[in-house]
Amino acid sequence: MDRHIVISVDGHAFAPAPANSSSETRQLIELDPYFEQRHLPVWQAYREALSRALAPLGGAPRDDENGMFAPAGVGAFERKARARGSDAGDGLFDSDIRLREMESQGICAEVLFPNVLPFTMREGGGPYPPEVHRAGARAYNRWLADFCAATPNRRAGLAAIDVHDIEAAVADVTWAAEAGLRGALPPTGWWPDLAPYYDERYEPLWAACAELGMPVHFHGGAGSGDDYAAYGAKGFAVYAVETTSFYSTRAFPYFVLGGVLERHPALQLVFTESTAPWLHLLQLMDRLTEKRSGNDLFSHVRREVPLKASEYFRRQVHIGASMMNRQEALDRHELGLENLMWGADYPHVEGTWPRTTAWLRSAFGGLPSDEVHTILARNPARLYGFDLDDLQPIADRIGPSVRELAEPPKEMLWEW
Repeated sequence: MDRHIVISVDGHAFAPAPANSSSETRQLIELDPYFEQRHLPVWQAYREALSRALAPLGGAPRDDENGMFAPAGVGAFERKARARGSDAGDGLFDSDIRLREMESQGICAEVLFPNVLPFTMREGGGPYPPEVHRAGARAYNRWLADFCAATPNRRAGLAAIDVHDIEAAVADVTWAAEAGLRGALPPTGWWPDLAPYYDERYEPLWAACAELGMPVHFHGGAGSGDDYAAYGAKGFAVYAVETTSFYSTRAFPYFVLGGVLERHPALQLVFTESTAPWLHLLQLMDRLTEKRSGNDLFSHVRREVPLKASEYFRRQVHIGASMMNRQEALDRHELGLENLMWGADYPHVEGTWPRTTAWLRSAFGGLPSDEVHTILARNPARLYGFDLDDLQPIADRIGPSVRELAEPPKEMLWEW
């Protein structure tokens, strides 16, 4: 192997917002054929309201706003790309452009999350009832299945799942698996009217995900519910910190201490786009779950949770470390080499485009090539079913060289 197979487990496809360029207007329109007829009028009304509300922004943030962490920052990647004379922003929804950009970055395959789901932006009106959100998620999932089918073995799509109606959620996960999607994405945060994820009402959903081999994903964090936008740049700076630290790991104790991973040992969880202090969290939770003399405070939990949190983690949890930094790579054995994956976060302005190879060298330079291969290729291939034999000829054409990543890094990258 002269070149690495690179699989990104953090990419974004389709955003029904904003309306500040011709390309983004096109993506607002192209979801129409994927809606059931009875829900199409409400989608069209939402789309038109969103276009009217966002068009005056023109994609230009105020002086106190920066990048994507601002009300006008949703088009930040497109502005970044167009400043370089590139249409890379259209890779959100244009299959050919996306494939070209992935290959330009040495990425052979990727796992796809939504960017902004239908009916989730307040500028489009609402609030909308759960059945409307479910209709939007289903339309997106249908579009995503087609988008992934356009490039066999190179895209693993994740189905957005509304969890208000568990029977409907199970049906959606079942449909997604049959349609070729590779995982489930329930809400990262919780609606006020939803029970926590260790509630028994979710048991049929977790059982279905386990049986169908559909890993359950949590992407970043939903935040506290504060109106971050009302405070300009400082509010979104707080949002950035909260969502990539505390809120990005919030579901993990629910699944461990709630006994979900014990009851469903085949269920796999994936946490992406986070810089969370996983080692500290695992140490803290191990203190709660390990058996030792005099530790009776949580003995009632240990009756249902016989393993330590770190043991459940090693068995059933995967970390997709977007824009992985050097320290995260150096901690790979403490976290679990077999649990760690890498993500480019394309096309977000804070992602690795257009300097992906430099990012990879910054994180992995000088580390054993076999271990780098495990993180970049073996782990995501095992979880999502990518065929590495099929991807190797592609890597031989576009991938970063093993020799290049074997050299110590020339620079440390961590830039938004």
